[in-house]
Amino acid sequence: MFIPASRETTIQAASGTTTVFALPAPPRGMLSRIVVKQTSGTLEGFEFSVLDQQNPTDADLHTIVGKVTVSAGTALYANYALPAYYENRDLQPDTMPRRTGAIYLSLKPLGSGTKNFAVAWTAAAVNVV
Repeated sequence: MFIPASRETTIQAASGTTTVFALPAPPRGMLSRIVVKQTSGTLEGFEFSVLDQQNPTDADLHTIVGKVTVSAGTALYANYALPAYYENRDLQPDTMPRRTGAIYLSLKPLGSGTKNFAVAWTAAAVNVV
């Protein structure tokens, strides 16, 4: 049974630098919607992807949503029909048997300056039988 939860947040990122932001989500789930909207600064474009691990050594192996490039002059990217199944892959110490309840937005604004973004997503927990 899927019980989706929608969330939103605002983030700030420096242009030319990739920054990773934790998005609260079930440890195992289905990402059904992602919206990333630039809310300040010149619209010089941005790139992002969604990962199942905060700092993977090989991002290709931990991608939920592959690299998306939003062109200059565009403020918004929205995908309402993913569905993308995932399981958080952060390594946990032995004293912490449950996986982290998060997925990760890897965001790189293009151009110059610091820019603000609004991010919204919907994820539903998936039970493993």
